[in-house]
Amino acid sequence: MSYDPVTGGYPAHNQEQEEQARSIEADRGLGVSVKVFPCQSLPALHLPLVKTSKAHFSSPLLPQRNELIAGGLVGTAAAVGLGFLGYSQYQNKKEDESQTAWNEKNWLQEASTRQQSFLKAVQSNTKLPPTSWILTEGSQIPQGAIRGGNDPDGSPLYIARAFVDNGVHIGKASHKLKGAHIPYGGKEVVKDKYEVLCGFESAVRWIDDQGALNLQPGTTPVEGGREEDGTPLYIAQAFYKNGVTPGKAGTHLKDGAFIAFDGDEKDVKNYRYLVLA
Repeated sequence: MSYDPVTGGYPAHNQEQEEQARSIEADRGLGVSVKVFPCQSLPALHLPLVKTSKAHFSSPLLPQRNELIAGGLVGTAAAVGLGFLGYSQYQNKKEDESQTAWNEKNWLQEASTRQQSFLKAVQSNTKLPPTSWILTEGSQIPQGAIRGGNDPDGSPLYIARAFVDNGVHIGKASHKLKGAHIPYGGKEVVKDKYEVLCGFESAVRWIDDQGALNLQPGTTPVEGGREEDGTPLYIAQAFYKNGVTPGKAGTHLKDGAFIAFDGDEKDVKNYRYLVLA
């Protein structure tokens, strides 16, 4: 069956379509393949390089010989101590970056497993869940993506999530954007590899809310993301600058929903969050 953007639905890919899907291998050690429909040549994922600066130390000039000897010893010891502290902080930062890269690789592998399970279910005509997160890359939007809003010009925006700073955060994606645009840390973070929410649009609905998210009794929110500490993040959409932008909300986010817009992370008091119908 073909996907109906109004009622929602999944395409039934045949074996020939599956063989046409190309696996895109990410460089920089991530080693996760991504299959998208339709398939095109996709850019590789590049992790940002962090620039560090060397610490500079200076010792005061002491006029007398005894003071110079004593001051030199003390100054040298202090410089060594500060140098060791700086080196330790540098090493800790490098270890944190390595751990984050490792965690991102693991998340991408899990996302790839979810994608393969979804494709197998489609090919075998197995009953699908109401919603599924599908791994993709760049501006490739999977068939069956659930629409989460629209740009001011009316072009559709889809619900995306990506691994950012040891958390999984929710944002927007479209055919016009190069990657998912995620609100995080006051900025609009762009991630080349991400997941898009796919499923039956008739199986979900939006509920109005404002400020900190207040889950209505008897409702089941659609799986979204999480903060670094594991605090849940929920799928939201908010009206902003003559458009409706998908983003994130949470019971701990007192200012409302957070969306990515014009290079920044914007908070919007009034919004809607996504639940199963």
